[in-house]
Amino acid sequence: MRHRIKKILSVIKNLIFVPTCVSCKERLSPIPEKGSLTYGKVCFCKKCEEKWEESKAELCPFCSNISENCTCVPNFFKKRQPNIPSVCFYKPDEDNTASKMILTMKHVRNSELFDFAAIELYPKIKKTLDKMQITGKDCVFTWTPRKSSSVSKYGFDQSREIAVRVSKMFGGEAYPLFLRFGGKEQKKLSAKNRKINAQKSIVLNHTLLKFPFKCKQSTLCEFTKGKHIVIIDDVLTSGATLQQAVTLLESLKAESVIVACVAKTYRSAKKQ
Repeated sequence: MRHRIKKILSVIKNLIFVPTCVSCKERLSPIPEKGSLTYGKVCFCKKCEEKWEESKAELCPFCSNISENCTCVPNFFKKRQPNIPSVCFYKPDEDNTASKMILTMKHVRNSELFDFAAIELYPKIKKTLDKMQITGKDCVFTWTPRKSSSVSKYGFDQSREIAVRVSKMFGGEAYPLFLRFGGKEQKKLSAKNRKINAQKSIVLNHTLLKFPFKCKQSTLCEFTKGKHIVIIDDVLTSGATLQQAVTLLESLKAESVIVACVAKTYRSAKKQ
């Protein structure tokens, strides 16, 4: 009954605020076709939905795998995680459906789009967890925090929005294990400077346990020790931010740390 009410409310909302395609901006029907209403998502017109499906099947020019199985990961992750679960490739310089979707996700607070991203990412993460014989309920989900200036500007942190949704789908819990202080925009820096910038700006959130969580009497180290932690990011470029996050959690003796992202940018094999 609760799920049915949620679907009805979603339709009412779409009747009042008519949705548009996140790619071409065409006005959409308030009641999506097929079974997509099950998830309350209205994101693409039919034409752009087909292009989105094509983008998920696009092959990496270096390892010839789709994004989900692409092995062109930064050296830091090669021994830890041969491939990083993701949905598609991101080409910021190209005007395609996947790139428009990612940019919209960064700049517009769209609950349906965050739902959509979480739904698309969920099976990719589950496949990795299944290989490791880990269940989602046994995981703690977290995210790499957005710059505070960007959160103030746009009013949200897209990685947090997706991580919270994915954690609910797995029946796990999501916690803000990291804080971000200062730092520059990663996209404006070289790969080397991205790493330095991440090391200076991404820190563990020790204040987490000062709030009324179940683990309020423990230290952050006691909280993460022996646990499986999934870090979710929106886009993987150089991997500097995720590398810093993984390093910090490994220092706390986490049982395992898995990273996942919605999209990966193309990376030259020579830079790996």
